[in-house]
Formats: sequence, structure tokens, C-alpha cells
Amino acid sequence: MAEAHPKLCLRPKAVGLNRPKLEHPVLGTLEYINVDGGWWQGVTIVAGCSARLDFQKGANPSQDDVEKAAKYLQTVRTHEPAFRAFVGQKLAERNFDTNVEEDVSGRPIPADLSKLRPSMVVLWSDWADLEYDCSALPEGHLLGANRVEVLLDAGETPTKLFLHRDDLRYKAGRLLQQIVPTQAEDYVNSLADQFISRVAQWGSIGFNPELRQLLTRAIEDVKRRLGGGTPDYLAYMRSVKALLLELEAATSSPESRIFDLRVYVRVRHPDGKRLPFKQKLVFAPGDRARFEGAGKFPIIYLFTVNDIEFEKDPDPLAAFTAAVPERYQQAACWLANQSPEVFESLRAAGFITDVFISIGARFATEYVDLPMPLEFLAQCSRLGFAITTSIGPWE
Repeated sequence: MAEAHPKLCLRPKAVGLNRPKLEHPVLGTLEYINVDGGWWQGVTIVAGCSARLDFQKGANPSQDDVEKAAKYLQTVRTHEPAFRAFVGQKLAERNFDTNVEEDVSGRPIPADLSKLRPSMVVLWSDWADLEYDCSALPEGHLLGANRVEVLLDAGETPTKLFLHRDDLRYKAGRLLQQIVPTQAEDYVNSLADQFISRVAQWGSIGFNPELRQLLTRAIEDVKRRLGGGTPDYLAYMRSVKALLLELEAATSSPESRIFDLRVYVRVRHPDGKRLPFKQKLVFAPGDRARFEGAGKFPIIYLFTVNDIEFEKDPDPLAAFTAAVPERYQQAACWLANQSPEVFESLRAAGFITDVFISIGARFATEYVDLPMPLEFLAQCSRLGFAITTSIGPWE
């Protein structure tokens, strides 16, 4: 068994778990993952690629829900070329949602989308989504996004396109959740895999000259592995290479500081239920807060701050630093205009409400500071929001 470097770590391994299984002729073998409300997870093949399969139902789904989910999966497998064409159509129309902050309106759209790799299918009883990984595209991303999500409605037709830019920790975690192709079995817990495991589990690496040399060695090993293999294997290793190159870029800064900050309210139900509440929220002209009802659960984006916003400023660091407390104050003002009863009624109906803070940083040490104004914390308390944070290296 491979040994972990003292500053890195091996893949997490479930030991002694006897997870419930669900067998189905279309869905295959699914295991119940009893985390964050619980869901069923397995593997499927879409367009010749192995993709993670999630069935978002609790521990005891009805047979009707299972069959509806299976029908969605059959639709995804059969009509995947049409969904890929839908991506191209919406890109050409510039008709999509994205969390990429910089202006991408002038960027050219790749003419060939054949290298988008299906990476995940999420099934509900009345809708589904198909996700693509962008790392094999010529630029390694699509208009700044690393992940593309196509939403299918109850009529099993694509209705919405979302381009995601995820932080490095999230991407590393998603990669670890993928099935490792047979040809890459000797890659598991290799030096490259240990770097990705460390980022996925801890979010940061305290780099020193030795670790920088080891990272260079890991990248060279992955480049060697890309010399040949099955399409599934090469797609997987390209994703590994892209992540390691991002990690290398993220460690090039000599200081530890935040480069990307995203703050939003999440409203989730363990069984994936939804309850309309947007009309009960108060929005005024000029508010940064915006409601997003698509995706797995509703989100209220309070604000984002990204260093790209200030790259043309005479002092980008000072502008970024000044913007953070200002936007926290704006978020506090928006929260102050909301009624606690709205969120109390949601929690009474079984929904989980919290404020999620995603922090992208570059690390020269093991930590980075993020002050939060008391006014913001007070409003979170008034509305009954717990605060959840996720911090990881930023490209």
C-alpha cells in the first residue's frame, strides 16, 4: 500500500461500511450515501464515458420515483447528442446562467464541443440534470467555466444551461468521487493523487521548496501517462493534469490572501422538496442579492468578490480589500429587510437554511484571515442562519 507524504494524504477509504443497495435494470447498482439528507449513488455510461450517477431521494424511495428516475436516465443516454447541441445553441444565443464574474460576452465560443465529457447525471422524480467536464476543451474551460450543467424538465427536454466555475477544493472532491478507469489503477494514491486528495480533504497545502519539487514531479508523471490509453482513461488523466496545473498556479503567489469570495443563502430539503418563497422576499433596485431557483435547491446570492473585477484598478489588491467589507455591509442591509417568519416557516416545513461562504485563496502558509462585520453576523442570527464555510486554493 502506498504511503502518504507527511504533508499530503491518501484517498479516503470507507472501511467496514455496509451501505444499503438498490438494484435496477436501468439505474444499475446504487449505494445509499447517508450524508447531507442522503442520496443514492452509482455509475453510468453516457456517450461512452463513465459518469457519476446520483438519485436524489431519501432512504426509502417509492417504486414510482425509481421508475421516473430510470426514464430520465434512458432519455439522457439516448438523446445526449441533442443535449450537447442544446449547449451549443444556448451558447450561440448567449442565453445561459453563469457564476463566472468577469465579462465573457466578447469571448469566442468553441466551434467544437465534442470534447465536453459527460461527468455526472443527477436524477429526481420530476427533473434531472446532465453535467459536462470542460477540461478537455482547447483552453481547458468554457467561457471561464470548468463545468456545464444542462437541466431537463418534467417533459424530459433540456430547458436551461448553467456554466459553473468551481473552486479548486470542490473540483478535487468531484474528481475523487469519479470512478478510476481500470487502466489508471496504479495511479491511485500516487504522488499526483495524494496532492488532489489533500486539496479535496483539507483545502490547503502549506508549500515549501520540497513540495513544489514534488508537485512538478507529479505533473510530469501525469503528462507521461497521457501518452496513450483508452478514451475514458485519457479523459480522466486530462482532468488530473488540469487540476495539478491549477494547483501549481495557485501556489505561485508569495502571499496568503483571498482572491475569490462568494456568499449566499441555501434553502435545502433532505428529500429534495421545494416550496415557493421568492415572492416573500424583499428586493429593491440596486440590490446585489439575487434569487436563483434552478439547480438542486434554491439559492439567494448575496454577493461575490473576485480579483478579476479589479485587475484594471491602479491598486487591485487595495480595491479588492476595500470591496469585501463594503459588500458584507450591503448583504447585511438586504438581510435586515427580510422577515424572520419567511425562513422560520421553511424550517418548520423541514427545510435547512444556512449562509454558505465559499472562499478561494492562495496559500503561502496554512491559513488566511477573513473578518466578518458584526452587522452581517447579527442579521444571520436574527434570521436563524447557521454559517457554513468552505475554503480552498484559488487558481
